[in-house]
Amino acid sequence: MQKLMFFLALTTMLCFLSCQTAPQTAPPPPEPEPEEEVAQVEEVESGSEPIQARETIVVEQVPIMIMVNNLDISEAQRYTVVIGDTLSQITRRFYGHLTDVGLAGSNNGFYYPILILASPESNIVDPDLIFPDTDLNIPDLRRNLANPVSREAIRDFLRQAADIYYRKGILEERDGLLRLANSL
Repeated sequence: MQKLMFFLALTTMLCFLSCQTAPQTAPPPPEPEPEEEVAQVEEVESGSEPIQARETIVVEQVPIMIMVNNLDISEAQRYTVVIGDTLSQITRRFYGHLTDVGLAGSNNGFYYPILILASPESNIVDPDLIFPDTDLNIPDLRRNLANPVSREAIRDFLRQAADIYYRKGILEERDGLLRLANSL
């Protein structure tokens, strides 16, 4: 027991001494303040010393463009499908008020393939078969039609959707989609 007490006392003393002799780490030096650039724009005599004007640098913030399947979905609205929704109804709800966006048919309902193209994670294979709780991106239609790359992607996808309706034998839907694709 005495040996154990002696060993504990010795260990405690060694720990105490090692803590006191441990090297102290200096705090990191403060980072230097960024220097302001002063430009000599004009000198005006004020008494005996010239006054220096500071140059103002304007930094323009450029919005970030997020592209999905060649569509700009930055600032896209999100919509979650509910029971009873159809893609053309959703499209009319978001794009129906636009009057200068091509020959989209009554209230722009024929633009529904854009919702599929902008929402690849929704895994929609058949435009007539969508499920509740599916999240859709609703991109800015005018912005995408003004962008030549996006416009071409929309045109191509409208033609692909028209082909789906051709295979289904729904020629009126196919013709409307083709009319819209050809008007872009």
